[in-house]
Amino acid sequence: MKNDEIPEFATDAGLIAGIMRKEKIALSLLYDKYAPTIFAVIYGITGDRMISETLLARCFCAFWETAGNFNPRGPGLLSWMLRTAGGLARESLRTLENEIQEENKYVNDSKELINLEM
Repeated sequence: MKNDEIPEFATDAGLIAGIMRKEKIALSLLYDKYAPTIFAVIYGITGDRMISETLLARCFCAFWETAGNFNPRGPGLLSWMLRTAGGLARESLRTLENEIQEENKYVNDSKELINLEM
């Protein structure tokens, strides 16, 4: 189904209004319209398809949950969504980097312990 098939959702304002009313069709139409663009931005940040797909799903959950925070007088719906997506992608990378650092520390500590015992 396309946005123009449901006049109420033909515009970004109509889509966000529908999402604020928790109309699932509005979220589905928003996804169809913007998911490729948002995925491209997330993938550009993460460089990993699987992580990007997971983050894309998280983004649309966030849009659903935080639609009331959208300011229609602001820069626009796509800008708001891209800002959210970029933030989630960068946060995910920081978390992953921290986990890798912790894992490396554990491995290094284990190697030192093994060397001490030999």
